[in-house]
Amino acid sequence: SSSLGPDCFPRWRLGPPTGGVGVLMVYLSDEELAANFATATAAPEVAEAIAAWTAAWQAHGLLHAEVTPEFLGHVFVPDPPEQLLPEDRRVRAADPDLCQLVYMTDVGMDLQTFDDEGAARDTLMALLPDEITGEGGGLLIRADQVLAEHLMLKYMSKEDYLEFFERAKRPAPEVPGRDPVEAIRRTALDRLQDLTRLAPAIGELKGEYEAKALASPEVIYGRPSEALIEFAKLYPNLVTFGGCSMGGRRAIPQAGDETPPTPPPERDN
Repeated sequence: SSSLGPDCFPRWRLGPPTGGVGVLMVYLSDEELAANFATATAAPEVAEAIAAWTAAWQAHGLLHAEVTPEFLGHVFVPDPPEQLLPEDRRVRAADPDLCQLVYMTDVGMDLQTFDDEGAARDTLMALLPDEITGEGGGLLIRADQVLAEHLMLKYMSKEDYLEFFERAKRPAPEVPGRDPVEAIRRTALDRLQDLTRLAPAIGELKGEYEAKALASPEVIYGRPSEALIEFAKLYPNLVTFGGCSMGGRRAIPQAGDETPPTPPPERDN
């Protein structure tokens, strides 16, 4: 899944789970991309992919393009989620010999660890509901057993407090290292292999549009195919896309992006 920015391109996406945890993927900065680009694209497998793509491009009479950071587009790297509590507090929260008070504050749930059960119980019973929502109170827990509860529930449930306690005890999940060189290498391979695969279809589009001899670019609405997207990048004088504000490194939509269903009718190729 992903979030779209104002230019209609994803700002982040959710990567495959690692150890049961979905990993947030974010853009590699332009500075990191530029600094690591030469190293990543010098890998032998990337050089082979460049040669295969160049041969396919030439075979279908397509415009040559330099392999640059702009050519790759956006590169994603892992951005692992942070743990709920600082490490010193997390370690105490996970200690089965200590009392854990999970309670509602005016900005959400929190956890306080007590060495003394009596002090923990006094603090629990002194909790008051929020003046606006009526929500409040908490649970007193030790060794995963609820010792006492003082809950004023409106929108939350007891299970929400227990779930927060479990998450508060967990360390930050282990995820693959953030390696910008590997991320660029992988992105370059994917892009080059995709373009090599699409070369015949892009070549067909080139012949079709050149035969039309249009005075201005044809505006395409609807969901464009992969080949049509890449064709528009190469030949903006022949094809353009309507309906989505353009911005960012790529100036046209990605495959699967929706544009408003305005005439002319949707084009399938």
